[in-house]
Amino acid sequence: MKKSLLIGLLTLLVAAPLLTIAVQKVLADPDPTVGLGYVFDVSPNQGIDPSKKWLVKQGDTVTVTLEEATDLSVVDVFVTGSYMDGTPWKIKVLDDYTIVGGTITFSFTVPATAGCTGVFQYRNFDETGDTHVAAAASASQGTQEAGGYKVVDDQGNPVPCGVPGVAEFSTASAVVTSIGLIAALAVRRRYKKK
Repeated sequence: MKKSLLIGLLTLLVAAPLLTIAVQKVLADPDPTVGLGYVFDVSPNQGIDPSKKWLVKQGDTVTVTLEEATDLSVVDVFVTGSYMDGTPWKIKVLDDYTIVGGTITFSFTVPATAGCTGVFQYRNFDETGDTHVAAAASASQGTQEAGGYKVVDDQGNPVPCGVPGVAEFSTASAVVTSIGLIAALAVRRRYKKK
């Protein structure tokens, strides 16, 4: 009896954090489809960070050039991001874009209270209506990763944003929570036996 309880507790100790992380992954937003078009230029910008995000300032009007967007013919263009409080925003670029061959050029104003990071998206009007996120680099350079921007302040420091709603558990907090739940279960079982 004690051996099976110990095995059950150890299994729960290992499985609970993994289950918590798996549930978070399932409930998270799905990964976007990265298109062939990649972010060729963002102007003005404050450089590019190690994760290949273009650095932009709050309130700046920037011009973005996507190259090799040959996976569509007619498009809608969007810019998505988050405010400093974590609330998401999305800007549909209406008439302020041009398409020549596979090059899309458009302008938008970074919201004055934007934070964190965001992406550039384009969508075709055909029967699929697929939305693509602009890639960080040309498909000829290998693996396609989502490209985008990071909001920075005047000194070049990243502008953070909070996350509304339930905070995401880190692995450490998931383990601590699991241990607490297991301890509560063990105490409850012992209390019921008396």
